[in-house]
Amino acid sequence: MDLVPFDQTASFQVSVWPAFGTSDWEVTYEVRGAVQDLLWDRSLAGETTDLWKRTCMELFVSIDGKRYFEWNGSPSGAWSVFQFSDYRAPVPYTHVGGSPSLKRAPDDPRMLRLVWTLPSALFPGVDLSQAEISLNAVVLSKTSAVASYFALKHGGDKPDFHHKAGWIKVKEEWVQR
Repeated sequence: MDLVPFDQTASFQVSVWPAFGTSDWEVTYEVRGAVQDLLWDRSLAGETTDLWKRTCMELFVSIDGKRYFEWNGSPSGAWSVFQFSDYRAPVPYTHVGGSPSLKRAPDDPRMLRLVWTLPSALFPGVDLSQAEISLNAVVLSKTSAVASYFALKHGGDKPDFHHKAGWIKVKEEWVQR
């Protein structure tokens, strides 16, 4: 499904396809446009922070009506997970097992395809039958100093992936039994 750019002048298009299994979640992102101009730190790998300051893909998932997780993944393979007790109220996150893995499609000058496999253990307490999610992307280009923000829907007058107005209920067809 296509993500909506916050700024309608964005020079890229982003699509995402989630599939939630019992032990792993697979989220596929596809960025189309002049992908050779995408800006990300290619030296980063493994668990790290501040990915949202560069090109990254994001998944927010609720534990209940208030508490939620945020996952960020870079095209380099770097990733991070954060936990919140309420809107933008971070709490310590304890990494309890497993690490995300990335499969990147072969280089294509017009498309970047990223398939992230996320162990569901990274998100303890999430009940997919009740969960809401937000699937997002932050895209930076070498040719522009301005980030483009993509989401399923935007919930305010500025890009804010934490804002619950931009979240949707997990669709049954996304859950693999």
